[in-house]
Amino acid sequence: MIQMNKKILFTISFILMSIMISGCVKSPTVKLIEKINQTLIVQGDQGEINLWSSPSIVESTKVGRIIYPNTRAGTKVTAFEKQTDSKGKDYYYHIRTSTGKEGWVSSVWISEDSICATDEDCKSLLYRDFFCLGGVCIECRTTRDCITSQKCHPESHWCVDCLSNDDCSSVYPICDLKENGCTECLSDGDCSTPNKFCIVDDKYVFANKCVECLDNYDCLEDEWCDSDSKCISR
Repeated sequence: MIQMNKKILFTISFILMSIMISGCVKSPTVKLIEKINQTLIVQGDQGEINLWSSPSIVESTKVGRIIYPNTRAGTKVTAFEKQTDSKGKDYYYHIRTSTGKEGWVSSVWISEDSICATDEDCKSLLYRDFFCLGGVCIECRTTRDCITSQKCHPESHWCVDCLSNDDCSSVYPICDLKENGCTECLSDGDCSTPNKFCIVDDKYVFANKCVECLDNYDCLEDEWCDSDSKCISR
């Protein structure tokens, strides 16, 4: 009888231990891919988002990129697959752009908030009211919608500092069309003597600035180029 009770106690203890161990072991995360057909917005500040060959960004290769003017309003795309894990986190979209580019992007770059039907849907977006154009919330339709002396970019519909050199001042006379901002120079041709060299390398503190020298060879033999890009007597 005592021997039987020991067997029963051992069995119960084994079952309880198994339950405790199974509770401590995390179940593997299962990746789920579902077919969808949804219009979304690819959204970001940098004007460029990479497209990947699979939703596993670590294991996939870059297959393309979406380039658009620097606009927080984003660009419309069609998503036809969505991957989520079993916990509903870390999901990715398989998208196609209007120009036919395909690839996977993280949900970090996907937004549904910018999809609109009327201007009313874009009220109080970011710091002020936006407008609805083609299903996307935009900052401006024409330059009249922009504040101060900014111009409305005809493609991104985002208010920018310049569209051409005519929009810039005498202090910063050159319009950088990539950034749509006024600067002092983009090349040496924008500078004049004595500051005839344009700093374009980002390693310099003052990039896009006309200076007297970039290295010692830009100065006379008895001079050297100092840290302020000025020729100084030795």
